[in-house]
Amino acid sequence: MRINKIHFSFRIIWISSFLLIMQMATAQSKQWPKHTVGASYGLGIQAPSEVNFNNQYEVNLFSLEYYHNVFEDAWFRIDVFAFPQLNRTKFRPTEENASTRNGFEYGVNGGFQFYGYMFKGMVKPYVMLGIGPHYVSSAPSRQRNGFIFSDNFAYGVVIALYEEYHLDLRFGYRHISNGGLKKPNGGIDNRVATIGIIHPFNQ
Repeated sequence: MRINKIHFSFRIIWISSFLLIMQMATAQSKQWPKHTVGASYGLGIQAPSEVNFNNQYEVNLFSLEYYHNVFEDAWFRIDVFAFPQLNRTKFRPTEENASTRNGFEYGVNGGFQFYGYMFKGMVKPYVMLGIGPHYVSSAPSRQRNGFIFSDNFAYGVVIALYEEYHLDLRFGYRHISNGGLKKPNGGIDNRVATIGIIHPFNQ
């Protein structure tokens, strides 16, 4: 019950943020191009939490990334993003079963990324919040496979490399579950480290 309340609160905050940022969009003053694309690879390991048991759920995340700027001033920037993903997974079907099973996930995450500017924009620390629908081919016995939600929180830094190419380093937390639509719905939590390349462009 407590976990479901946390997830409900997370989604309310996400929707409220969306409405607020859409109102701020009319005040934008662009310094970076409005559209940004990228690609990334992430590795997720099972996070210790009250949700997880010893299923050793690991995930390799392969993402394409699109960002759209909705607000920017001299020190701060807000983007909305969409990340199509195709992921590989490995896990124990049950806590007692030492053998592992392979699976896959696919879906889209969307949300908001909040940047700060440092060193004339060469370094951009950020935090991000996201949520999106996914399909999971198979999962530990505590979680029903099929349709799920992927809730994400991360912090990271974007570092200028060469011309308009930037290195993106990110560490975050991911929770997947189906929101109680089908049982079992124990949920799975991962800590995720991600590396990527992004490239802003004019349009």
